[in-house]
Amino acid sequence: MKPFWKVFIQVALALIDAIQSVFGKDDDTPKALKS
Repeated sequence: MKPFWKVFIQVALALIDAIQSVFGKDDDTPKALKS
């Protein structure tokens, strides 16, 4: 069994990647809202 924190980090990175790919398609959003 993997340590819980390693699994948590992998899940978090996958979520961040998915969120960035979704928001990366919306380039008409102001950059001020992205930061």
